[in-house]
Amino acid sequence: MRPALARLACALVVLGTACTVPMDTPDDGWRDAQIDAQPATDAGPPPDDAAVVCDPESSRIGESCETDDDCSDACFCNGAERCVEGTCAAGDDPCTDVVPEDAPSCVVPGCVESARACAAMPDHAQCDDGEPCNGDETCSASLGCVAGEEPACDDDDACTIDSCEVGVGCAHDPRDLDLDGHPDVRCGGDDCDDDPRTGAETYPGVGELCTNRRDDDCDGALDFEDDDCVPTNDDCASAEPLPPGDVTVSGTTRGLDADIDLTCAPAGGGDAVYRIQLAEHADLHVEARSGNATISVALRPLDECISGPDLRCSTRVGPSFLARNVAPGDYAIIVRTPLPAPFTLIVDVEPPSVPPQNETCGATTDRLQSGVTVSGRFDEVRDDVVPACREDGGLVADAVYRLQLDAPSDVAIHATAGGSSLYVSLVEGCDAVTDSLACVVDGAPIVRRRGLAAGTYFVVVEPADPTVVTYQLTAQITPAATPAPGDACGSAIDVPVDGRVVIPVASLLQDGGTSCGGASGAERDAVLRLTLAQERDVTVTATTTTGHASYVALRTECDEMWSELACRAQPLTTRALAAGTYALVVTTAATSGDLTIDVETSAPSESAPGDHCEAAIDVSAGARIDATFEGAGDDLRAGTCASFGRPDAFYRLSLATERRVLVFAESLVPGLVSVSLHTGGCAGPELLCRNGTTAAFERVLPAGEHFLAVEGDQTTPGAYRLRVLVEAP
Repeated sequence: MRPALARLACALVVLGTACTVPMDTPDDGWRDAQIDAQPATDAGPPPDDAAVVCDPESSRIGESCETDDDCSDACFCNGAERCVEGTCAAGDDPCTDVVPEDAPSCVVPGCVESARACAAMPDHAQCDDGEPCNGDETCSASLGCVAGEEPACDDDDACTIDSCEVGVGCAHDPRDLDLDGHPDVRCGGDDCDDDPRTGAETYPGVGELCTNRRDDDCDGALDFEDDDCVPTNDDCASAEPLPPGDVTVSGTTRGLDADIDLTCAPAGGGDAVYRIQLAEHADLHVEARSGNATISVALRPLDECISGPDLRCSTRVGPSFLARNVAPGDYAIIVRTPLPAPFTLIVDVEPPSVPPQNETCGATTDRLQSGVTVSGRFDEVRDDVVPACREDGGLVADAVYRLQLDAPSDVAIHATAGGSSLYVSLVEGCDAVTDSLACVVDGAPIVRRRGLAAGTYFVVVEPADPTVVTYQLTAQITPAATPAPGDACGSAIDVPVDGRVVIPVASLLQDGGTSCGGASGAERDAVLRLTLAQERDVTVTATTTTGHASYVALRTECDEMWSELACRAQPLTTRALAAGTYALVVTTAATSGDLTIDVETSAPSESAPGDHCEAAIDVSAGARIDATFEGAGDDLRAGTCASFGRPDAFYRLSLATERRVLVFAESLVPGLVSVSLHTGGCAGPELLCRNGTTAAFERVLPAGEHFLAVEGDQTTPGAYRLRVLVEAP
């Protein structure tokens, strides 16, 4: 019962019993006005016997009777039953006139049995329009039908789309913002892109589009990561055109061959080729990404796509380069991966700027001024010089600066790259590694040379880690001072055969070091001169009173690192050293005490197998060879694999017909091994080079004579294994 009716019922109760009336509630149907209830004048009072209660089920309508009391069911609202001619008859409705004439049509007669009273009551059903989405309509006693409030359908669940459906009411459908029929995968559906701006065509079952940078079919593979996408840009003739301006594209080398040799990348793998057209001069910033894989990206003129040269070439994880002021024309961008893999290529086209003048050796190369620090970027230069002390060959971009000396000078060159290791070389030219005078690798390398003759030199700086981009370089140039005995080539001390030399360490300074160690700038070095009247085996041992380690290099030219025949962490042993005069350069980390150098000689022993080109071992039919670098000399002086002081051995492949050749070299002691392939002689053109604790390659070679050069580690030369397989192509 509504509270207003309860109060009305209490007011109309004839009996004087207590009555508790509840308060109105906000939505009781009587918000605007209240109709006065009208008591029924013909109903009579309630029964005297409180035990007698209204019981419509006890109705005796139609049954025989003698008096009206025989027919009564004690109910007020169905009227007073009467006995008419001996038969019980229904009473009249007691509430027919209870509604005022001016009441709204939705107000209807009502009867309250418990109060035995009539009242005008709202009939909300008359106001219901059957539409749940506009709220529940109600009847107001004064205003009639009143509109309801729209239902709140928000279920506080981010994975449902809440709405009110006409004729139904609140609905909570799975989230599908792009209306493609596939619910959002984050809410248990299968749509990986439910963005209404981009996802309408993205859902399982739709075909993968290979260039839109989206995973269209929601299989977890984007563009060319998806096997459905097959690349067609396998070579220069099928290069994929890039749109003008900045662009990011997906690609893959899956199913592509290695058709192009890049200057910064080893052979093998696969390459994809793109074509970009420049209408005017521009800077090109190019970057490639393939997860954590080391890959290569290069730029060259399109009409020189196959043969090169590379205008820029970078190899590393996420390789990139900046080519400044590129002339108008068509260019090829080549992406190389060592294994089939998807990648992303990013090309930014920017207004042209002035190219750096530190690309390679020349009269216009940027000059280092004493005391002036220069800064530069490795991503805008190429790889022009192989550092003499870099055993892995490099293939890393380097920057070149000109050092002009008008008089003999002492020179100290400092370089930094935020703590990353750098190779710094002092060279006489960039055409050959044999121009090298000094080479240092360190986190803060210093190259020192004293009494350097007047003339033009070049300083080359190269990062050990190809991801390093920026660097700083400073030169300090002072008039040449007189070095202490044994402190420089100009004051070298003669060491007697089978003799000893003792030098105070405090009298020594660092003067370039050796290619195999002790050249970071913190060490000191001593220089001795050894003269042999006849061929001998030579062993050089260097010790310090403080117990610090030492490195020993044997050179034919004291001032030139490229002339190193051998370089070892002491002791150094060289077999069958020919008669002549040699320089011994010894480095030490000691800062005090004495440096003692002992030289012992003996009758020449037999050279290691294949130690020299003229003794190259024939492996034309294939072979498995276990050998050692111990006591071997350094004969290979040119090529990517060449590094001074590394022992080497030579092997010959004489092929009557075209053959497929597989080569596998393995160091059997801790250290690196490299293998290179040459034509036209042991020191002929290098076709390829491989480095590492193992080095391998596979190649189809034409008929003719080819040579393999295998090089060991500078500091720990020892046993190695070479396997060669020769078969039909």
